[in-house]
Parts: sequence; structure tokens; C-alpha cells
Amino acid sequence: MASQQHNVGIFAIDMYFPKLYVEQTELEIYDNCVGKYTKGLGLKQMGVASPYEDTASMALTAVLILMKNYDIFWVDELLF
Repeated sequence: MASQQHNVGIFAIDMYFPKLYVEQTELEIYDNCVGKYTKGLGLKQMGVASPYEDTASMALTAVLILMKNYDIFWVDELLF
């Protein structure tokens, strides 16, 4: 019979949000649906990736932050 494993699972998690955003009140005016995003969905801002960001680069940035916070790996040249 196999022995039970302990401390198995997710240890930590981190997120990355783009620095650019769109105010939802302005987007409501542009889309001609005042109140839909702010009152209906409870949104204030929506993050928008810059032209230099894609899903892979944002995921890698989150991983880099996670690794730095938990001293898993650190390379100064990778920071921007």
C-alpha cells in the first residue's frame, strides 16, 4: 500500500494585470449603453493589453513575479 502524501497542492498563486485600462463610464458612452457596465456589471475599469503584450508575455510576467516573491529563482536581467 502506498504511503499518503502530505502538503500536496497549490502553494501560491499570483496575477498580472495590464497597466493600461479603459474607464467603463467612457466605454458606456461610446457604446451608447449608459449604466450597462457600471451599474449592471459593477465594473469601473477594464484592463487592456498594450501592443507589446500578449497572453504568453502576461503569463510569464506573473510567473516571474511569483518566483521572485517565493525566492524560487531570480535573474536581475529579466526584470524590466
